[in-house]
Amino acid sequence: MMKFKPKTVYLPHINYTVKFRLFKKPPETISKATAWIKRDDANSCTIFLPAKTLPSSLAHEIMHAIQYICIDRHMRIENEIEHTAYLMQYLLGQALGYEWVK
Repeated sequence: MMKFKPKTVYLPHINYTVKFRLFKKPPETISKATAWIKRDDANSCTIFLPAKTLPSSLAHEIMHAIQYICIDRHMRIENEIEHTAYLMQYLLGQALGYEWVK
């Protein structure tokens, strides 16, 4: 398990924001969820995670964020193999608190 802290990540090259927030109570439609994602609008989504979460749950929800990004930016995910891999790497690193040094 990893300790999770809330964070907002802006992706300027596609004008999209992914917010990572602490888990509260899941929506009634997914009452047994241990993590979930909500599409806020065409430019953002919010991932909800418990304070202590499994990296696999984080990766699962980030994949949904990438799916929303592809839908909202009219990209075919199967044509974005390298781009989506970089998005996964960057979003996962940001959520885990990694810092990239130039």
